[in-house]
Amino acid sequence: MIIPLIMAVNYNQVIHESRAELKACVQQRDQFDKRIIELSSALKALSRSMPEDARNQVLQEVKDAKRKSVSLADAIMGVISSAQDGMNGMNASQIREQLELSGFDIEEYSQPLGAVMTAAQRLVEDGKLEKEKTEESGVVFRIPPPVPSHPAIKEGIFGPPKKK
Repeated sequence: MIIPLIMAVNYNQVIHESRAELKACVQQRDQFDKRIIELSSALKALSRSMPEDARNQVLQEVKDAKRKSVSLADAIMGVISSAQDGMNGMNASQIREQLELSGFDIEEYSQPLGAVMTAAQRLVEDGKLEKEKTEESGVVFRIPPPVPSHPAIKEGIFGPPKKK
């Protein structure tokens, strides 16, 4: 007779440790991204004093170091999702600032603030963000609260929700 050995798994502990590791990895990635921006800026400035062949090689390496193919909408969602005050909302200027800090090349747009506002508005229309006008920050964008999907949650534990 074979008795299977079943180890008790503390899922809460696994989740806690995984979340902590994820947070540490994201912080490390952010530090790397910031350092890459610093090095890229320094190399661009220093390359001006180099012979043309060497300068072109350095500038190509700087160009290759940039993150590839993240849309402005995806970058905005990432910034708002990772912001501590993402549920409180961020205005277009705050979003633009966080995009720059994250390494997103917002300067490729002729009107960066307008591009952020337009992309955020499209995300609102797609239901991925919601917007609200506030006195202190103007128009802010935030992640909408999750919509209950399980029938027991939609209708409440003891039947339909009470009407107000």
